[in-house]
This record gives sequence, C-alpha cells and structure tokens, in this order.
Amino acid sequence: MFVEVFPTERQEAFLLGQRHAFEFWGGVPRTAVYDNLTPAVQRILRGHQRKEQETFTHFHSAYGFEAIFANPAAGWEKGSVENLVGYARRTYLVPLPRAASLQELNAWLCERCREDQQRIMAGREQPIATALAVEQAALTPLPAYPVEVGDVREVVVRSTGRVRYATNWYSVPSRSSGQRLTRKADPFAVRLYAGDALVATHARAYGREQVVEDFRHYVPLLMAKPFAVPFASALRSALATGQLPSSWETFRQELVVRREAAALHDGNREFARILHLCLTHSVAAVGAALELAAASGSSATALTLSATCSCGRRRPSPPLRLSTRRATRSTNSPNRGRISPSIIGCSPRCLPLPRAQQPPRSVRCTHEHDAHAAHDAHAARHPPGRDVLRLPRLPRLPVSRHLTSVTGHLTGVGAGGCGGCRDQGRKRP
Repeated sequence: MFVEVFPTERQEAFLLGQRHAFEFWGGVPRTAVYDNLTPAVQRILRGHQRKEQETFTHFHSAYGFEAIFANPAAGWEKGSVENLVGYARRTYLVPLPRAASLQELNAWLCERCREDQQRIMAGREQPIATALAVEQAALTPLPAYPVEVGDVREVVVRSTGRVRYATNWYSVPSRSSGQRLTRKADPFAVRLYAGDALVATHARAYGREQVVEDFRHYVPLLMAKPFAVPFASALRSALATGQLPSSWETFRQELVVRREAAALHDGNREFARILHLCLTHSVAAVGAALELAAASGSSATALTLSATCSCGRRRPSPPLRLSTRRATRSTNSPNRGRISPSIIGCSPRCLPLPRAQQPPRSVRCTHEHDAHAAHDAHAARHPPGRDVLRLPRLPRLPVSRHLTSVTGHLTGVGAGGCGGCRDQGRKRP
C-alpha cells in the first residue's frame, strides 16, 4: 500500500501520485483498475470502453500498463481499494498528524507505509514485504527517465517581472523581463526555466488573483531605486510571510535614522546593499551577522556584514603573482636609453604601463618582430590564469610601414631601407 496527500484533486496530482507509487514499489503493474474519474475519463462509452483524457493516455502508454475502468456506480468491483482507503484513514490520519509542510507529511506517510509491509494480513502466513518481493519479478521495469506529469508551457515575462499561471502571478528575476521562459507546474511548486537553467521556484498557490513574489528577484531594482525600498510589495510580503524576519524592518528604520544623523541620507540604499547579500548568503546567515553587529555596538553596513557572513566559509583570494624583474635599459638595441619593460604574465585583464615605460611606436620592424616572438613564446609557456596580470602586447606597425621597409630592401628606394638594418651596420642592397 502507498499513501500520499495532495493539495488538489487535479490531473497533475492524480498522475504524480501514480508515478510515486510505481517508484515506491520498484516497478509498474501490468494492469490497473480505475473509477470513472474526470482526470482519466473524458466520456463513458458502451460497456467498459472509455474515451480517455489525452494526457492520461500518454501516461499509461509511457509506463506500459493497461487501464481498466469499472462500471459506473459499481463499487463492489473494486472493493479492496475502498477497504484500503478506510484502513489508511483510520491508521495514519486519526488523530490528525502535525507537519510543517505537505512534503514533510508525505515523507512521514512513506515511512509508515514501509513499516506496514512487516504486517501479516489475516489468512496469510508471510508478511506483506515477502509477497511484494515475489511480485516485483513480474512488474514492468520503470522507464529510464520519469514521465513529466506537470503542466509544461512556454510563457512570456511581463514588464512587471511576473508570469501568470491559473489566475495567479509568480515573480522571476527582473533581468528576465520580456524573455520567454519554460514554466513547469506540479501540485506543489511552479518552476521557471531559461533553457536548462532554473531561474525561479515558488510554492504553488490555489487561490485567485494571488501574487507570489521572492524579494531576491527585485534586489537589483531596489539598489538602483533605493527610495522604493519602504514601499516595495515584495519586501512587505516577505515580512508578512516570514521570508524575512520582522526585526529587519525595525533595523531598516533605525539605519535610516542613524545615517540621516550622520548627514549621509542613504539608509535605504545601504539596506538594499544588505539585501543584496541574500543573493549569495542565506537569510539566516545575514540575520546572524546583523545580530552580531547589533550586539557588538558597531554600525552594520553591507561591507562589514559581508565579511562577517563569509568568515570561516570562503578561502582568501590568492595573492597576485607579479614578476620581480625590474625594467632594464637596453644598451644593444636601436632604442638605446629607452626602458624596455619585462613581461609580467598573462591574464584576460591588463595592467597598463606608465607612459614613460611604454614602448615607442617607432620601434623598427626587425626588432619588433623579435619582441613579438618573445612575447608569444612566453604566452605559450604561461597559459592565462585568473590571478596573473599581463602587460599589453607591443603595438604592431601598420602594413604600410612594413611594405616601405620591404620595398627599401628590394629596390633601394625609400627612407634608407629598414631602420633596424641601418642601425646594425648592414649595407643597403
């Protein structure tokens, strides 16, 4: 026996309960007997023939079992099912169990069902678990991937940063406004995906015209418009539903007064920065940092709270690896007396040299080619890293400068040939 509770009797709950039952038993029975319930039957035909709901047909076809329907108003055709329903109510739901959520209640019921398998039924000589192990050999194996039983559709995010499902509104991150997302709804949650990435998860609401928001989705907007912090509906609902402790509103008001006394007038902006910490840390960790700051008497700012939240959990950033070689003066190059910088490393980011140390654009072609070859060889030995800085590549000469030098070599025409060759004492051909 498998027992599970749902907040609704809709089709997705009907199908999800069967999927969980198959997973609990470790296989799929070859036949299943149903009443003429609307989630499975669209119209009753002659005899045992039924016009099934399209989604239900897809479900039992994917799991590979035959659906058999009882006659209308003929409860004796499935009397064992009715008896098990009464047994489960008397055994598990009297007195009513207490749980923080339906997920917790279903986990408790699943454990009770496993314990019930050790029971020996009347007229039997072996426990239910032994009989189940024998019957599992005849069950159809489960599919490699479970069948998606929720409502899956493509939706467009409104300019308010919300999507609509079954007369209710659900928030998404503000950066997703105007985008197309995939909505997956099951009896317990509504999930929104951008491709394969999960961008929002909400508990499903069954009222009408309800707005389900997550304050984290609006934090970037509140940082840009801190004046809206006291009036943001997402924050008010978070305080009302317990997503944020009620003490945070008191802290915000005290922060505004304290910052105005210091002639800063940015208390709401600083509170928005503190809310931004909830994107990378849990609300409990940020709340603990706020209490620690209040107990020590120090002013709680986003910077100090970030250091408190990260204490003992994040490794310190490694130091930057810089070269110890100093810039030297070249004595054997045509640019005698000029400073030639040493290569520090390679990285996507570049540290620009001071103007006095930047190589001149008048570097001749031969020696510039040598410098670029040395730079390329160093880059091959030291692949790019996150914690290493790199100097910019030496500037390349325009194509016209190279053509002039080549022409001077070949024809003897031009401004004295290649400057590098002239400085090295070569004769012009």
